[in-house]
Amino acid sequence: MSRVWSLDAMLQMPAAESGPGEENGEELRRLKRALREAVGEALTARQRECLECYYYRGLTMRETAELLGVGEPTVSKHLKKARQRLRAVLRYAFRRWPD
Repeated sequence: MSRVWSLDAMLQMPAAESGPGEENGEELRRLKRALREAVGEALTARQRECLECYYYRGLTMRETAELLGVGEPTVSKHLKKARQRLRAVLRYAFRRWPD
């Protein structure tokens, strides 16, 4: 079973927690850098807002929708597109990632 990390937790994690070996620490630093760049540059403002509310703040889709003044389907769409975009950027940055 694979472990799922929140973006916020992973970006806050020191390299030492990534596991034994310098290679893992360097890979985690590269991943953090790629995530920061992807979130800051590859996503639209609305996608970033939805990600922040839903994943970082832990709001439900309904709460996120109410806060942003949009419908739940719109939040769902933005989250899906943000995840797709982040996946594509990370796949490019780390070419060995599976589909």
